[in-house]
Amino acid sequence: MKMKPEDEKLTQVLGEWRVAPAADAEFRPGVWARIGRARREAAFAGFVRAHAVPCAALLVVALGVGAWTGRERAKTSLEAERTALVANYVQGLDARAMQMP
Repeated sequence: MKMKPEDEKLTQVLGEWRVAPAADAEFRPGVWARIGRARREAAFAGFVRAHAVPCAALLVVALGVGAWTGRERAKTSLEAERTALVANYVQGLDARAMQMP
């Protein structure tokens, strides 16, 4: 297939074209600094993704322990309140246990 004259000219121009950017002394350290920041920012998310099953198991155990501990504390508190209510009720009914003003 024969090229058109304008395509030949474009091919010649592109073949001769050279880019000579100015050298930047801070380019490489800047790139490594951005890579380091990205590693630090993604470190926790990457860790969780890599250890999804143990992290999920740990979360389930933590929620279970928290729920059980909260239930036990609520039972203890409820028993103390119940004891105080019963004592006040009996004190209000029993003439011998009544306190005189």
